[in-house]
Amino acid sequence: MDGGQVDIHLSDDPFDCWRIDVSTAPLLVTLCKVSLLLSDDPHT
Repeated sequence: MDGGQVDIHLSDDPFDCWRIDVSTAPLLVTLCKVSLLLSDDPHT
């Protein structure tokens, strides 16, 4: 932090990264009600 400004340095290399562990992340599913039925993807 320099004078209240945060310095962000980004690499040009797309492989210079690390993966986030999402194995314990919650899974969200949106349901659409059509008449009496529920559909998890109304576009298919």
